[in-house]
Amino acid sequence: MDVPIRFVDTERVTPDTHVVRQIAGEGMGPVAHYINSAVITGAEPVIVDCGPAITREGWLERTFELVDPLDVRWVYISTTTPTTSATCSRSSTCARGPRS
Repeated sequence: MDVPIRFVDTERVTPDTHVVRQIAGEGMGPVAHYINSAVITGAEPVIVDCGPAITREGWLERTFELVDPLDVRWVYISTTTPTTSATCSRSSTCARGPRS
C-alpha cells in the first residue's frame, strides 16, 4: 500500500532555526504522521534528522535553500528509523565535522 506523503511549508521557529516539515498518511485514517527535520544555521550549522528516502530530492532542495551544504558542520540523528535517517547518508557527506 502506498502511503501519501507531501511537504508542508518550512517553518521558521527562531531566526536561526527552521523546521522542514512533511506529512504522511493524510486521508488514510483518523491520524496523519508529521516527519520533521530541523536546520539550525549560525556559526556551526546543524541538520537534525533527515527524512525518508522517498522524499530525498525534495528534502535536499528545501534543506539546502536554508544552508549551504558545504557550511554544514554537524548532522544529528535522533533515531535510526527510516523516516528520520534515510536521507542522512547523502547530507552527512556535506558535513565537514570538527575542524582542527
